[in-house]
Amino acid sequence: MWGVQVRARARGEVRSFAGDDVVRYTLLPEDLRVGKKGLRVLGEIAFATGAKEVWPGIHGLPEVLRSPDELRGIDDVPDDPRRFMYIASHMFGAARMGPDPRTSVVGLDFATHEVKRLYVVDSSIFPTNLGVNPQHPIMGIAMAAAQRILDV
Repeated sequence: MWGVQVRARARGEVRSFAGDDVVRYTLLPEDLRVGKKGLRVLGEIAFATGAKEVWPGIHGLPEVLRSPDELRGIDDVPDDPRRFMYIASHMFGAARMGPDPRTSVVGLDFATHEVKRLYVVDSSIFPTNLGVNPQHPIMGIAMAAAQRILDV
């Protein structure tokens, strides 16, 4: 199983609805076009390296593609996010860091503005999607946060 990583330009939101927190996120047409190109190229690589089948996971296409020629159909799929099986593996920006409580959840000391000594140390403090695996940046902020928390 392979996947395409896309630095989406869309922005989501977290809202409280009927007592539950709800995350809403809808990809933009430009995000879908980049994703479709990535899926097509990934399929081309798979066939070039000996794959007999590619399962694109796109509503409106056959479940199984059996030749590189069939990959062209990916480009013709409408830019509708409901047709694709995407996942978001990291929630960037859900608890943005910044000095102003009106525009951020977490202060520069990694503590939340509203709850004292509650610290957020993950990818949710980033202002936006990084477009790359965030393992190293998260490790870096964890080290910085640990030092700042120790200094308190």
